[in-house]
Amino acid sequence: MDDFHDPKLAALIGRNLRKRRREVWPADTQRDMALRLGVGIATYSRMERGDARVSFRHYLAAARILRCKKQFAKLFTQPDEPPSLIDQLLREAEAKKQNS
Repeated sequence: MDDFHDPKLAALIGRNLRKRRREVWPADTQRDMALRLGVGIATYSRMERGDARVSFRHYLAAARILRCKKQFAKLFTQPDEPPSLIDQLLREAEAKKQNS
């Protein structure tokens, strides 16, 4: 089992996701966030519980919506590394968003 599927790590990610949602939109429910993400309530609920079976792209989308995508991207790089693939994907997504 790799670290991404570590239950303690997954639970921490879920708690941090819930905390960030409450910081950004204090009145929002899990249902509201699920609608923002375009996922079902059950999927978003699993995300806040730290279910590692949820698609990585949903966690990335949540980071973008919660305005913490740069911090999210930093999880995947070392300070002395060139920009990571995740940074590249984030830049491409921003460019598409600005062009539409």
